[in-house]
Amino acid sequence: MLGVDADDLERVFCSKLVAATYKEAGLLSPARRAADFLPKHFSWIYSDFADLRLGASLGPESKSTLAPSPTG
Repeated sequence: MLGVDADDLERVFCSKLVAATYKEAGLLSPARRAADFLPKHFSWIYSDFADLRLGASLGPESKSTLAPSPTG
């Protein structure tokens, strides 16, 4: 839409926030729209889409498990 900033962070989806952070860090081209990114684009499978700069790369995902906190 004309006149709408694609990187406006007033309302964000998680991947838009990550993309905006990557742009601010110089890892994404300033010409990329943060709103164009979905969570899957930060997977190593889609690393061509992300086209990271400064030698950055996405690695394979690893599973994380959080243990429930003990009650007492």
